[in-house]
Amino acid sequence: MNCTHAHDHHDNDTHAPRSRSSSVLRILLVSGLLLLALALPEIVAGLLAKSRGLLGDGLHNLLDVLGILPLLFGLWIVRRTPSERFPYGLGKAETLTALVVVLLVFSSALTTIALSVWGLLHPLPVALPRLAMIMALVSAVVNILVGFLQVWGGKGSNDLALTASGYHALTDAGLALGVLAGIAAAPLGYPRVDAVAGLLLGAILMRSTLPRARTLLSRLMDGIDHGILEKIREGVSSTPGIVSIDDVRARWVGREIHAEIALAIDPELDTRSAHELSEEIQHRLLHRIDNLTRVFVHFHPAGDEPHLHRCLGPHRTRRAVARHAQTHQGPSALLTA
Repeated sequence: MNCTHAHDHHDNDTHAPRSRSSSVLRILLVSGLLLLALALPEIVAGLLAKSRGLLGDGLHNLLDVLGILPLLFGLWIVRRTPSERFPYGLGKAETLTALVVVLLVFSSALTTIALSVWGLLHPLPVALPRLAMIMALVSAVVNILVGFLQVWGGKGSNDLALTASGYHALTDAGLALGVLAGIAAAPLGYPRVDAVAGLLLGAILMRSTLPRARTLLSRLMDGIDHGILEKIREGVSSTPGIVSIDDVRARWVGREIHAEIALAIDPELDTRSAHELSEEIQHRLLHRIDNLTRVFVHFHPAGDEPHLHRCLGPHRTRRAVARHAQTHQGPSALLTA
């Protein structure tokens, strides 16, 4: 008896993904309107005050508005149902979108550093310091509001892209405070404070994006935290009737985890009992591990060594058949593979 069984947590929760998507959409629209209402007057104020820092911050906020577009695209494409061409759905588009946001953050950090270096070499006096300081303060407050809103919404919905955008906005608030400090220090005889603050904040921004980029790239390549696999093994091994665990695999699909498990079970169990055992395993895991939404279980009677072809399905290439033959029968088997 070799059987497989799959269970999808969404079978009992069909409205949750749509509700989360609607919540994320509202947060993105509110964030975009706030940043747009900030960026345009800030750019005008930067031109009037001849403040390079304020002008750069305004342009940066305008780019953040444009950065919401890939988030909206990712939100739209993730909601599409699985198809014959994409049977697992398009959940990875969310991870890819989050990576695009992180790359935008990294590019903005490089721009900030470049402008700061230019400011160190060519400091300019601010024509309207009071106006520039007010706009810089408003920019910091708006970015803090947007940042906390997006981080709160991103963590609540487990949306990687929205969370990354929120941390980006909080860093932008720090950049705005650096601009404010530079404008305030210029009349006191320290015209380069703005540039120094920009250099420090740009470096901090670059440092913060690297770990996120590494995590997102790992998920795109089906990397998984070893601790998650251990939780799956612990949940399965504590189930009565399980003799051994042959294989455990899992991967991220957007904000969800899909797992595959190969098990050896008591050979005395009939098909119905094995099915009930599989249901119990899946129920345990789905309620034990956060973000796990789908579990695929393959089981065989203990003592009946699972054949590679039966466990993994048909091979699609002669190269795979050759590798299998060489492993099990030696190099001479390649002549007949």
